[in-house]
Amino acid sequence: MANGNLNAAREHYQEALKSDQRSRDALLGLAVTALREGRREEAARRYEQMLGLDPRDPDANAGIALLHGAVDPVGHESRLKAVLAERGDNAALHHALGSLLARQHRWGEAQEAFFRAVTLAPQSADYQFNLAVSLDHLGQYTQARIYYRKALGFSAPGSSTFDREAVQSRIAAIDALSP
Repeated sequence: MANGNLNAAREHYQEALKSDQRSRDALLGLAVTALREGRREEAARRYEQMLGLDPRDPDANAGIALLHGAVDPVGHESRLKAVLAERGDNAALHHALGSLLARQHRWGEAQEAFFRAVTLAPQSADYQFNLAVSLDHLGQYTQARIYYRKALGFSAPGSSTFDREAVQSRIAAIDALSP
């Protein structure tokens, strides 16, 4: 999926799922592909299938929190923190928690969660971007600029969820603020 070929990825994961209907990798791949294609209900269904196999699956819990966190932020925050207590080494969980906190404008806490996600998965352009946004909201513009640039450096066309031109514009605006 790194090259943005979602159709080929979806077909690959569907074939894998035909071979093994309990394949975590195939279910996760189909969930992520559906999410990138904007098919949220399909993504949720695949994440729920994963949770049926393992209720503590970190990637499935992170995906569900990203999809439904706005509906029950307190419940999803508690759920994520419980799974993080067992699987604190999972970048997706930290990213999901950061996203949940950011939606509540809890920028300091979101920044901490995004930083942990970046520490665990430093080549994720999306994690770098979300850390930059949280720093930007906290008025830490110099640090935000660093992470916006890292996000651009790690992103490839079609592989990130953010608008590259908007990021470049924000960097220019931050540069204009600097003496």
